Amino acid sequence: MGVQDLATVKAGLEGGIGGRGLAPNVIDQARQRCIDGVRRMCADLRPSLLDDLGLVPALEWLLAELEGRVDIHTSLVVDGKLERLDPERELAIFRIAQEALRNVERHARARNVWVRLACENGEVKLTVEDDGQGFIPGAVRNGCLGLTGMTERARLIAASLQIESRPGHTVVQLLVPVPKALASDAGSAEERVLSAL
Repeated sequence: MGVQDLATVKAGLEGGIGGRGLAPNVIDQARQRCIDGVRRMCADLRPSLLDDLGLVPALEWLLAELEGRVDIHTSLVVDGKLERLDPERELAIFRIAQEALRNVERHARARNVWVRLACENGEVKLTVEDDGQGFIPGAVRNGCLGLTGMTERARLIAASLQIESRPGHTVVQLLVPVPKALASDAGSAEERVLSAL
């Protein structure tokens, strides 16, 4: 959704009221782009898929959306048994993966992107890797809101974020500590749901 689309819809409405207007198909197309943009923004706030089904299906959805928009091959591998995390951690992991994939789409010129989610040694590890043109992390970090947002999200959940890049290979790795009490609470909640069925 862009300012130009909103201006087109506004001009169409004013034209209808004042007797001068744009072609109906131009207004309809701009209106549809506005609606689609609002829907995307709503989904971006907190996708219901994340709440309803969890992190893995939400990541699968992100990758399917990416493949639907651009010519890129995606892959998701999940290692270990991943329990449901608290909403704050799940959302942060999802958003960091989302931003990493946006960067691949916008800047990397990659043909492939691989996402790996692993649960081991009391932490969740997210890795987003691509075979694109690469960049110099230190050179763009200060001027890039996406990388700044990823770093801030990681900080808020006491996670560590590392980015390594060279031509043909970029890796974003997020290490999220999962407190034992949190993991056991998630497990007991799942057991309670299963026992109620």
